[in-house]
Amino acid sequence: MVAQTFCLSQLGERNRLQAERQLWPEALVVLERINRCMMLAPFCERIQRQVAIASYNADATRLLPTEVAMLIRSMLIAAIALSLAIPAYAQRVGSAEKVGKMYKWKDEAGNIHYTDTIPPEAKDLARESLNQDGISVERVERAMTEEEKAARAAAEAKAAEEARVAEEARKRDQVLLNSYASEDDLTRGYKQRMDLLEQSIEARKIEIGAREQSLSTLVAQAADLERSGKVVSEALKQMITSERTEIDRQKGFIKEKEAEKITAKKDYDRDLAVYRAAVARNKAAMEAAKAQ
Repeated sequence: MVAQTFCLSQLGERNRLQAERQLWPEALVVLERINRCMMLAPFCERIQRQVAIASYNADATRLLPTEVAMLIRSMLIAAIALSLAIPAYAQRVGSAEKVGKMYKWKDEAGNIHYTDTIPPEAKDLARESLNQDGISVERVERAMTEEEKAARAAAEAKAAEEARVAEEARKRDQVLLNSYASEDDLTRGYKQRMDLLEQSIEARKIEIGAREQSLSTLVAQAADLERSGKVVSEALKQMITSERTEIDRQKGFIKEKEAEKITAKKDYDRDLAVYRAAVARNKAAMEAAKAQ
């Protein structure tokens, strides 16, 4: 339409008016768009009314009245200018409609507000984003205080520690399950450990008995020498001391092995309970996997 109107200046007066009259329908459409989009109702309605009168009364073969001709030309000029502005205006309005949001938020006093932007004083408050139908499509919780942040960090640290402990327990369970095929295997391992300890203790007792006999002989020799008035040699004295030291060391070894027996029994009782719990957890996990 714009290109057609620019060509009107090249026509004569009568032909130009006839050409202008042919553009009336398009101009009316443009004015209708202007009326809807830009709210220029008084101006548009006046021009539309004059165009309708001129269209009804005027004859295509006669020159239009001067007033009507001026109105038509004004209408065309306005339509051209505004039609050029409408796309940019419509694009801006359309973009606003696409990205525009309505926010619902409550102030510290408990009052509910509806705004198209978030004011500075509400940026840390809880809010909801509403669509064009007033339906909540997104919710943002209020900003936490420093105390709440610290509490949250402590809770997260505690959860992380609990997860670490649980993971270590899971690994221990897995090691236990991989080490023993059944409770009988675990019990068998315990008995083997106890047998080894008993054998070690028994061997040390035998050694202690032999050394005690040797010590008794050495002490008797030293006593005979003293009774006969002879000097007990340093070598004999050293042998007696060495045997006594070794006997004490072996007795200490036996005490350690006896303590290990007590520990082994505690370990067995603990491992048996853990093994049974691990088997139960593993069975429950397998059944849950099958159910899925």
